[in-house]
Amino acid sequence: MRLLPGIALCGLMSTSAFAQASFTILTSGGAEAVSPDGRFVVGRTSGGSAYLWDRTTGLTTLTGSGTDGAVDLSADGQTIFGASGTSPAQPAIWNGTSWTDLGEVSPGSGGCPEFGTAYALSDDGTAGTGLGWIGCSAVAFRWTASGGLTALPVSGPGSARGNAISGNGNIVGGWDEAPNGQRRAALWRSNGQQGLLLVNTPGNQIGAGEVWGLSTNGEIAVGHGSDSAFLWTQATGPQDLGKPAGTSFPTTAMGVSDDGSIVVGTAGSPFSGGPDAFIWTQATGAILLGDYVTNVLGLTLPAGMVLRAATDISTDGRTIVGSAWPGGPNPFASQAFVLDLPEPCGWETYGVGLGGANVLDVTGGGSDGLGGIFQVTTTGITGPVSVTAVGFAASSFPALGGTGLIDVFQFYGYFVNGATAGTSTMNVALPTNPTLAGLEVFFQTFAPDASQIEGWALSNGLKLEVCP
Repeated sequence: MRLLPGIALCGLMSTSAFAQASFTILTSGGAEAVSPDGRFVVGRTSGGSAYLWDRTTGLTTLTGSGTDGAVDLSADGQTIFGASGTSPAQPAIWNGTSWTDLGEVSPGSGGCPEFGTAYALSDDGTAGTGLGWIGCSAVAFRWTASGGLTALPVSGPGSARGNAISGNGNIVGGWDEAPNGQRRAALWRSNGQQGLLLVNTPGNQIGAGEVWGLSTNGEIAVGHGSDSAFLWTQATGPQDLGKPAGTSFPTTAMGVSDDGSIVVGTAGSPFSGGPDAFIWTQATGAILLGDYVTNVLGLTLPAGMVLRAATDISTDGRTIVGSAWPGGPNPFASQAFVLDLPEPCGWETYGVGLGGANVLDVTGGGSDGLGGIFQVTTTGITGPVSVTAVGFAASSFPALGGTGLIDVFQFYGYFVNGATAGTSTMNVALPTNPTLAGLEVFFQTFAPDASQIEGWALSNGLKLEVCP
């Protein structure tokens, strides 16, 4: 077993510091949406004003906004979907300096009593969705910068609403009313084709529910079914996410990371002892977000604070936004929050399938955290030994008839390992030094191989980001 010296590793750490978890209160009110990269947040203050929060410049109140506030934003934070405060109430776009009202889905219908409500905006700010009124009939609408507001088709005889839109603007998610008046989880594609996601699922033959969140490409959807939150993918269909321990009331998923690995939402309602924000991951299942913050992330929330709603999550799964009740002398005064999760850590392969002499396969295993022992295993070796190179940055350059994948200017060293039955394993002990958390270490294996043009076989690249 080898020990990677803590002093040497610290001296060669990358310049980007490891991002730890953090919890931030933005303002009174609530946070509605976060940009894909987690930089921008929009919502509504307790006074009813829309705001934009920027990690770089801080909080800006948008003038002239109505009680709906700001509900969604473009990836660059320059375009915001919400309401201007004019009457009748209607969807509006903020372009950085002022609001532009979008009017009616069916001009001249008069609304009942308003024209509509904005719900979600695409990443480029050119497509949106929400609820529109044609007379006193509620419809789901799709808005585009080029075509304006258009009512989406329905499969039932009643109302519909668009709650979410994919980042690419092609898919709308929401609900379509069944003949018996129940809302059914629905998707609409850019060509107007509609699909009902939960019909004939166990215990929910009618498909009751709503879609509240979509991935960038629209192939992952989240929302609620007849009683609990669901995660739906184009490939596998719906998955019931269950409920946090001790929660018997309905749960609603509001947002999902782009890979579907993290889902956030709300459990219960003000009429059922809630609501309470929750988070779902493959590792934890559905748990209350407050418990996750305290027990998993190790953060301490302000005394008496309860996280009431998690309304959105960035596409990379790193930033969650929502609203909290602060406790204390004014326990029901809602506050908008941002929760930043730690950078993902662990193993990642790169440079796979390059061809040439890159015919070996290297993988990582064991414990990838401080104080643990991990293994770097190489297969496909034809001789008795292999050489594993270690560095602190990736690269790509011609080497020995294949491709070298470790930056020679940030090279740490190499280790010779014996091979048995075509496999070699290198065991490495990580120091407990907390400054090593987030360190990126890169591996590539070389082995003598007479069948290769320059007598050496090379592997793919392997990256380890050290976990805390």
